[in-house]
Amino acid sequence: GWAVGNNGKIYHWDGSAGTGEPIAYADGAPVTESLLAVGIGPGGNVLAAGDFGVLFRLHDSVWSSIPTLTEETLLDIVTQNDGRTWIVGTAGTLLESVDGFTWVPVDVDTNEALFTSAFSNGTQWVFGTNGAAYRMDNQEHARAGTFISSVQDVGAIPSWETIRWEGGAIGGSTACIQFATSD
Repeated sequence: GWAVGNNGKIYHWDGSAGTGEPIAYADGAPVTESLLAVGIGPGGNVLAAGDFGVLFRLHDSVWSSIPTLTEETLLDIVTQNDGRTWIVGTAGTLLESVDGFTWVPVDVDTNEALFTSAFSNGTQWVFGTNGAAYRMDNQEHARAGTFISSVQDVGAIPSWETIRWEGGAIGGSTACIQFATSD
């Protein structure tokens, strides 16, 4: 597994041993930004993102910086089974990529932070500040509802569209919400 931290630090656990190392830019300058999200992108390449829109990709054991065209803080990375990858962040930032190199901004019509994203039956859900929930349909996001508290992280969403999240402070509560469909 992978974990990220302050000053460009990336940790890797291979099942028997762990390593932690700071990464550097191509010119050798150390990464000083905090990395806040890590995920597996298209082609199984590891992606790490964080403060000021920084994004790094691990390919053939080499980390490289990938332009995102944003300076917002990037908070979560999610890849769908078809390889489409989404990164969410502050100020309504939502980026989409099909190759892990080219990132396209997607308009969510909010300036609030987007904390996480998840998929259910091919539909993307994005969750943000003040409990905002957005459902992606036909490449557009529509606010689908508001939860009582902000959704900080979601797990897998099964076909019954159950959404599980942990919110609040460290050691916060776990809740489960189920969306009913009209059929």
